[in-house]
Amino acid sequence: LLRATGGLRLHGSATGETGHTFGYELEGIGQAGEVAEEDVLAYMGTATFRYRGSSWTQPEVKIGFDYLSGDDAPLDGEREAFDTLYPSRHRFFGLMDLFRDIPEDTGNGGLMDFRVQGDMSASETVRVGLHVHHFALAKGEETSLGQEADAVVTYRYSDATTVYWSGMIFVPSDGMKLSRGGEDPAFKTLLQLEVRF
Repeated sequence: LLRATGGLRLHGSATGETGHTFGYELEGIGQAGEVAEEDVLAYMGTATFRYRGSSWTQPEVKIGFDYLSGDDAPLDGEREAFDTLYPSRHRFFGLMDLFRDIPEDTGNGGLMDFRVQGDMSASETVRVGLHVHHFALAKGEETSLGQEADAVVTYRYSDATTVYWSGMIFVPSDGMKLSRGGEDPAFKTLLQLEVRF
């Protein structure tokens, strides 16, 4: 087992005279080496562009795209599906947690995530948002996996205490129906209390 993972991240922002902020984040990661006598050559890339308004509601809009390479011939001695190594829950690829461990959760098909996220303050202590994702496989016959929408409410009770609520829906496309079965939309909700010491 010898696999090396390395990447490059670029980010920046600029604020105009009116207080409007525009920013970007670009990241590319490559993997190479050998795992279980298979040659590894995989990659991922992500791009996010954001706007933040200057009004008291502090509206923020993010548009992004993530690409994780897939492997449509897993038995050819070459491992081309990107491995997230230490998968993260919630932070990436939607709050439903359908794609936490790549390549396992996509059957070596990689992943593409087209996303639009909008957030704004409803008061001094409450922030609301809507995050929409379109998921597809990077490789495979039926690549479209489905769409997810996450409604998010954050209530900051104090500097040390925050309450999070989210309601989520996932509508499967043909690729998801084939890989995991089921045709009905999935619903999920969560309520989280965070206390910092």
